[in-house]
Amino acid sequence: MDLIATKRVKSAVLKKVELVSTNSSVSCTTSHIFTELCSSHYLNGCKLLLPSMTCDEKVSQDHLLRGTLIIISSMIQEGYSNLSDSTKRLMDTFFESVCLKQEVLVEFLTLLMGNSHFEECKKEFGDSWNRHSILYVTVDVIEKLSMGFTTLLNYIDCIKKLNRADELFTSQEELDMILEQTRTSMLSIIQKEAGPFDFLIPRILDILIHKDLITEAIDCLISYKDLNEENLNAYIYIYKFMIHYGDTEPNFEEIIDECFDKIVQLSPSCPLILEMVDYCEIEPLKACKALMEFVDYSENKENPKAWRKLSDFLEKLNIVESNTILDHYKFIYSSYWQNYHWDQLENEFINSELDIWKQKVRDILIQQIISQKSIMKTESVSSTEKSVKKFKMSFQS
Repeated sequence: MDLIATKRVKSAVLKKVELVSTNSSVSCTTSHIFTELCSSHYLNGCKLLLPSMTCDEKVSQDHLLRGTLIIISSMIQEGYSNLSDSTKRLMDTFFESVCLKQEVLVEFLTLLMGNSHFEECKKEFGDSWNRHSILYVTVDVIEKLSMGFTTLLNYIDCIKKLNRADELFTSQEELDMILEQTRTSMLSIIQKEAGPFDFLIPRILDILIHKDLITEAIDCLISYKDLNEENLNAYIYIYKFMIHYGDTEPNFEEIIDECFDKIVQLSPSCPLILEMVDYCEIEPLKACKALMEFVDYSENKENPKAWRKLSDFLEKLNIVESNTILDHYKFIYSSYWQNYHWDQLENEFINSELDIWKQKVRDILIQQIISQKSIMKTESVSSTEKSVKKFKMSFQS
């Protein structure tokens, strides 16, 4: 798009923004215009539209979150301590109507912390929560997140002071007392009921490892996993912790096996799957099914390690497992893998590591198909011979 066309688009969009921001009767179009603005990277127009978004009940969570990120982007560009009056007013308006009610405050605070605006994060969180705590205290998720974030901020504050050798920490006993209070507070949040508390897990693990409470850490992770069965991170956390600290636990293999099953189910293209089949004793049949689905994703189809591992596990299958995986392949993949994977092998000279392992997998599958057909043919001939023999005997009798 040339410069003149770009100016025309922005001019047209700006007129829509002015119409929406000054006329509440057309607020239903807010989401559509906001989408246009975001796709055009017209952030100034987005900022003009944000006050109208706070009044539009049809605006989605995604748009509200994007609006929050736009405000944060402005804050980072201007510098938190040098914010213009208009940006401050926009922040106040947006937070008043959206942040706590629409559950995007945590995203805002996380990004602030990620950009090292720790003190500003503490201030903004405190101000926002104090303004709305009475009005929105019935919103259960917000209350939980607020408790979790308060605990996290206290923990980070504690660590920062410790790193500065702050005079407040005059003894190991005092430090242990603060860590114990933080541990108790975090555990009371993440072990009561399901909730989006992933941001607390690494911190509670830091404390428990520091105090050498490995068994308690495992129990904490299992509890969090059980409460959040569809949370992928819950299984990733416990897998990584068990690999580093829990390999001597009596239920190690059982936990790892469950983690593998759930990670494959929740995220079949997760890179961690390759690591798990490499370092854990995963059953060959289960590993083959997982790796077949793994390479089925476009981002993984050119991964030589995945094809090598698939080849290795295919060769480990016994006869019954080979038939099972072959039926699985024919039912799901055989109709399109020729074009998706195998055509490349026929059209190019086989020389790369990727092509070598792809060809090996294809050859194994072809050999299994031939063997299966041969067995079926033998069984069919044998069955026919038995039928003929039985038929002849009936006449003789």
